[in-house]
Amino acid sequence: MFEECFGPVHYEVAATLHNLAAVLVTKRNYQEAEENYRRALSIKERLLGADSPDVALTCSNLGSLLTVLGRRSESVPLLKSAIAILENRLTPAHPELALARENLRKALS
Repeated sequence: MFEECFGPVHYEVAATLHNLAAVLVTKRNYQEAEENYRRALSIKERLLGADSPDVALTCSNLGSLLTVLGRRSESVPLLKSAIAILENRLTPAHPELALARENLRKALS
């Protein structure tokens, strides 16, 4: 619906894809979740820039998913990128930053 209204490269499309991916993870539909996270990430990077906290959130969630799938060589760079972005844009105690750090800890363990 959002793609029809706004076109394929719009923030509402990216946000919806991100949220849909999160739901799909809970349903263990990992392949489709990954596809949606990757599409959301691509759109957000294009619209918001690579250093956006919103981009970092999608990187963190995609990285977490890839860790679950055992693809640590892919997840660790995404999680490190998310942390670097968030450290520059948020307070040290921000919950999104704490979550990204925890996701990285899991990926490295």
